[in-house]
Amino acid sequence: ADATAQRTTLGLGTIATAAAPTGTVVGTSDTQTLTNKTVFGKLSGTSDQGTTKTITVTVASKTSAHPNSGGSSNAYFLDGIEAPFLNLAQGTYKFDQADSSNGSHPLRFYLDDAKGTAFTTGVTTNGTAGSAGAYTQIVVDDTTPFTLSYQCSSHGYMGSYVHVGG
Repeated sequence: ADATAQRTTLGLGTIATAAAPTGTVVGTSDTQTLTNKTVFGKLSGTSDQGTTKTITVTVASKTSAHPNSGGSSNAYFLDGIEAPFLNLAQGTYKFDQADSSNGSHPLRFYLDDAKGTAFTTGVTTNGTAGSAGAYTQIVVDDTTPFTLSYQCSSHGYMGSYVHVGG
């Protein structure tokens, strides 16, 4: 039987076909510049259960590459990258805020980027941002929400989003 007859018999109705993509299609041998920084998938090596991955946090002026132009004129830079979208697998992540540029910019986790609800489960803070030994640590496990935001508790929209799940 032909395809039309089979669709009718199964009651599937009309099957639409998608048009071929337009624009530039990047192949596996092409090199492109990454402009939307979904970096870290594994933060240079997944934090394995029982180990801690340390991310160095600094603060500097926002650039046009920041995912949110509103709020503070400053941005978090994680391991030198401006406000990257984080994709974290289960494990422990320590956000080292000892650099003096972090002064008055304590990093915290929230359920949304507007900081409507703080997320504190599995989150530990130590010291004062900008001082030796200061950090915010999060233990990501199967109870951690799939989406979080990391932001400054004192200023708006310095950070970006976290996707949990690897």
